[in-house]
Amino acid sequence: MSTVTLRPDAAGEVAQLAPSGEASNYLCVDEEVTDEDVTLVYTFDADWKRDLYGLEDTESTEPVYCVGVYARCYAGSTPGQTSLKIIVKTGGIVYEGGEETLVWDWADYTRAWYTSPASGLGWTKEDLDALQIGVSLRQCRTTGTAASKLSACTQIYAEVEYTEERYSLSSLLYSRELTTTLQDRSLVVPLRNRSLVMTLSNRDLVVALPSRSLSVTIGD
Repeated sequence: MSTVTLRPDAAGEVAQLAPSGEASNYLCVDEEVTDEDVTLVYTFDADWKRDLYGLEDTESTEPVYCVGVYARCYAGSTPGQTSLKIIVKTGGIVYEGGEETLVWDWADYTRAWYTSPASGLGWTKEDLDALQIGVSLRQCRTTGTAASKLSACTQIYAEVEYTEERYSLSSLLYSRELTTTLQDRSLVVPLRNRSLVMTLSNRDLVVALPSRSLSVTIGD
């Protein structure tokens, strides 16, 4: 597998967090090597505040195994509640990862999407080129000084993990309905422009891909 890193290179559609160190929010989180306190976005607010960032385009057209979003964040004191959600925007909709509790130090947080949450199918180059990533933050505790309530993010990026050959029924079938044909001892699955054939031969399940075959032995 190969991995490509995509970093913010433009403002996204939402910028609700306060910037520090740069005038534009995306410039506060786009560095290749984290600068932590030098540039960051932050909030002390009790309500969730959201930032989105546009990404560099990818040149690869290989099948995508996974899109992971990595954020380096910080709490201003010992946290009393969750204060981070990693988010993506694709297909015109914002999707949030689970709520996370920050620690009182800079630390890395991640959320992975193995399929596009908009379609439920494998990621395409078009999906990636239009993808926005970001964070949603709120105060890390409800009592104390403003500084102690701080939640901040200093760096965010996406890692796209590619695979040379990966077939999943969710991404290759004509639709989300599984339609198969039983021919002798073979299970024929119609794909968009070809068929995936699974044949039971003795104790081997032979999966015929478009350009090769994979044989899996079935145990007793």
